Amino acid sequence: MVLFDETRVLNPQADKTNVALSFSVPPGLTALRVEFTYDPPTPPEPVAVEAVKAALARYARAVVQKDPYAYLPVYNLVTLSLDDPAGYRGAAHRRATEQCHRLTAESASPGFLPGELRPGQWQAVLSAHCVLCPVTCRVRVIGEETSY
Repeated sequence: MVLFDETRVLNPQADKTNVALSFSVPPGLTALRVEFTYDPPTPPEPVAVEAVKAALARYARAVVQKDPYAYLPVYNLVTLSLDDPAGYRGAAHRRATEQCHRLTAESASPGFLPGELRPGQWQAVLSAHCVLCPVTCRVRVIGEETSY
């Protein structure tokens, strides 16, 4: 059953922020599947070049290579963390723009903790590490029940 399905557009003003998305988990689930996507993976080249120029001006006074094109491509990066009613359940700090994570009492995808799927309010947190152009993010949470 789909517990949550939301699409958000993060603009460059959201860069270096976190966006918490709350959803409810009912009792009796045996697994949670969290699907996360974001697009585009890279900003348009003129935007990327300007970002590199700004970074070089701010941070790289002693850098020999001043050509911004030498540092391309530059990537947007949005990552996903998950909290259950008791606290932290893990994170997927990966650059992959399409991700699927699964949690059960016995196992979990890398970066996440297995354990009881506590009923109540959970949060999927989007961390906007680098958002140089509008980035469309989608989080979809599917609850699974064992049928007998």
